[in-house]
Amino acid sequence: MSISKNPLTNYFKKKNIVDNVEEVHEVEIQSNSIEETEALHIKRLKPNELTDSTINTTDDTNTASTISLTAASSILSSSNERDPCHGSTKAKDHILLGPFQPKTNFPTVNGRRFRSEWYTTYQWLEYSLALNRAFCFPCRLRNNCKYDGAFANTGFSHWKNGRARFNDHQAANYHKEAFEIWKTGLQNYNNNTDVLKLINQQHSKQANENRMYLKEIIRTIHLLTRQGISFISSYGSSWSPRKCGLKEQRHVIFEEIQEEAGLKALTIKQLSDTRWTCRWNCLKVVLTRYPQIISTLQVMEAPESHLLIHSMERFDFVFHLFIMSEIYLITNILSKYLQSSHICISQALNQVKMTVNALESLRNETEFERFYSTALQISEENEIDPPKELRKKKVPVRFGGGDKTLNALNIEDHYRINTYYAVLDTIITSIKTRFDENIIIDVLLMEKLFLTKTLLNENELKQLSKQYSLNYDDLRGEQRLYKAKLSTSTYQSQATLSEIRLFILENHLNACLPVMDELFKILWTIPVNTCTCERSFSTLRRIKTYLRSTTGEYRLSGLALLNIEREVEIDYGEI
Repeated sequence: MSISKNPLTNYFKKKNIVDNVEEVHEVEIQSNSIEETEALHIKRLKPNELTDSTINTTDDTNTASTISLTAASSILSSSNERDPCHGSTKAKDHILLGPFQPKTNFPTVNGRRFRSEWYTTYQWLEYSLALNRAFCFPCRLRNNCKYDGAFANTGFSHWKNGRARFNDHQAANYHKEAFEIWKTGLQNYNNNTDVLKLINQQHSKQANENRMYLKEIIRTIHLLTRQGISFISSYGSSWSPRKCGLKEQRHVIFEEIQEEAGLKALTIKQLSDTRWTCRWNCLKVVLTRYPQIISTLQVMEAPESHLLIHSMERFDFVFHLFIMSEIYLITNILSKYLQSSHICISQALNQVKMTVNALESLRNETEFERFYSTALQISEENEIDPPKELRKKKVPVRFGGGDKTLNALNIEDHYRINTYYAVLDTIITSIKTRFDENIIIDVLLMEKLFLTKTLLNENELKQLSKQYSLNYDDLRGEQRLYKAKLSTSTYQSQATLSEIRLFILENHLNACLPVMDELFKILWTIPVNTCTCERSFSTLRRIKTYLRSTTGEYRLSGLALLNIEREVEIDYGEI
């Protein structure tokens, strides 16, 4: 009987409420649906199967529904990261949110359940939907398992003695310490005195300052590269006029003398072999600051300065200075106009003709007298000797003797014929030879064909067709169609190449007129000037100095690109 009685005894053995709850959670983890969990709890916790010592519960329906709600709540809320069942790690992640205090229909076990009114009395209290147990948020945050594992790790579920147990835990020193640390941390964060927050603010402040410094460095580098200036000086940080070279010392003394005279400080620019603009600027400074330049050379103690003074304190220098200043004043306008990238050959030739006419207008005695008298006046003001009569050359006695020239010129006629007229004739002849229309006649005919509304005659069309091996009849017919379409446009007497390019593309004339399209491609690829290419070489000459003798190709290309494209605006914030 003992053998057969043991199974029945074990079956009807009294079960503890805690064990029942633990079994419920084990079934929750293993089951796949709420219905299976409900069936298992009903089977294990039937009222007629409990012993007398067990606390009486409600009827079968209420018990089953309570356990079913507990299982459903556990499954639905187990995914909440703030739930105390996740331990102290998740508490640190949600320290600013505080205790997890859900307000819901708490499950009833043995007639007892958790009450939401306890949240108001105990601010540190939190509830786990997954475990149906109460926890202490500060102790769980600090992981006080060695003092009170129930409120920090496993949880508390004896609701009958809930208030007494909560009061005892609240009076414990370890709880007070954890609660004070938690409240102090929240207060520091709200008052912006939190250590991590202060470190973050300081990091942001330092990052903004570094960004400002970096932006200024980039702006300075961009300014230096646009001007073609070296990043470091050739004379170092301890600079003085006596430690620098002759060239730097000369400029410093020149500026000091101008300041003493109450004049605006001007500098003499370095001459360039390819740009006439710098020559005009240099001549203008020499002409307006001639006395100060002489004084600068007299102050300097160098052999070169004495040679320069000897050359400049002569009437020939002053007279040629006035002549070349007037010539460069006129040609400088032509030089700047030819540097434009939107001009055509015909427009450039018109500007050349205007320049030549202006130079030819200077070739008369009236203009010569003006230059000559001004040079004499400047010479007298600077105590320069006036021009002397030329020494007459004589024929040797063995060859008959006497003067070599019978009709000797006076000094004024000598400067007028042999200097003034000779200089003007040389410059005018050079400009005419450089821009000879006979050499570029084909380009002029193509510009007349495309840029104007005037028809080319038969001889001009034959010349173009012969020069570029085109069909004469096709060219003559396409010219008619092109001029008829161009006459309906809003262009005036002559358009630019850019406007004609857009006109051809918008009206699809490149496909309708193949011969004209081929001629336009030839015209488009013939450059009027080479200033854009020459600027690249001039830039490299200024950038590749002896201070950058070891500069690599990558860095040199970057410096040259910034200097050439100096007009392009750069957003330093994006960099």
